[in-house]
Amino acid sequence: MFCPQCGKPVQDDDLICRNCGFLLKKYDTSQTAMNDNTVHAEPKKEETIWEMFFSTKGRLNRQPYILRILGLNLIEAFIMLVGILAYGTFYQDLMPEAVVDEMRAWMGLIMLFPCAMLMIRRLHDLNRSGWWFLIILIPYVNFLLLIAALFIKGTKGPNKYGPDPLQAEEKETK
Repeated sequence: MFCPQCGKPVQDDDLICRNCGFLLKKYDTSQTAMNDNTVHAEPKKEETIWEMFFSTKGRLNRQPYILRILGLNLIEAFIMLVGILAYGTFYQDLMPEAVVDEMRAWMGLIMLFPCAMLMIRRLHDLNRSGWWFLIILIPYVNFLLLIAALFIKGTKGPNKYGPDPLQAEEKETK
């Protein structure tokens, strides 16, 4: 048997490689390891809905950010439309503006959390802390944060928040 990390021979009953200290028990070491020093990346796993909208880990480049924000807005518009139609159907009157305003407020609160998570991941792509998200509390300056999220390209290469999502996509297509 050979170590999958360094390619040196190991005994069948070894738990770790004596040469490099690699943990052998997790892997099937019956096949020979390649000594060409190439890094074999694991295939990228698909993100779950929870990871897409409710996680702050990692980076999010511009295109997925824009598509996810648009998706959230479409969902919000659909829910508002269904609510307005249902309320209007039950009362057969024109819907008072106070009810529409209340529905908008509730939908805004519900959508705030996933939008905040998306913005934090977008800030990570710009190599900024997620705490920069609090800029949305400052009137007029919050518009600049939105413009930056939509139009500024993220940092090239890995940063302290993870690998570059664009480089990962390029490797998958090769």
